Amino acid sequence: MEEYLKDPWNIFDISLVVFYCLYVISNYANVNENTRIGFNCAVLMLCFIKLNFFLRMFEGFSFLVSMLIAVFGDLKFFIIIFLMIIIEFGLLFTIVVPASDAYDRVGLLGYYLMSLRTSFGEF
Repeated sequence: MEEYLKDPWNIFDISLVVFYCLYVISNYANVNENTRIGFNCAVLMLCFIKLNFFLRMFEGFSFLVSMLIAVFGDLKFFIIIFLMIIIEFGLLFTIVVPASDAYDRVGLLGYYLMSLRTSFGEF
């Protein structure tokens, strides 16, 4: 069992089953809809990654999937710095934007989303 858990793909498969079970249980247990959406998104993302893993078996897709893995491996430092900048601007928005009636219901996550949308060019 210990040898089985050392392989990251086996842990990935276990997490896919766990998230799917949590999604099904949350549907029947009348859990908060945001929680169900989170479980559903996790299952969908894990299925997409698993599909890409299986596409490597076909000759036409193997190069493309390997290239995507290499690109995301090279971009990890950029993504870390980008997320740090988004967090910084989110904190700046909490300081700079006055607490008026228009921003009463905007929480800390809302400011982070505002800075993320601004970075994508959505005004």
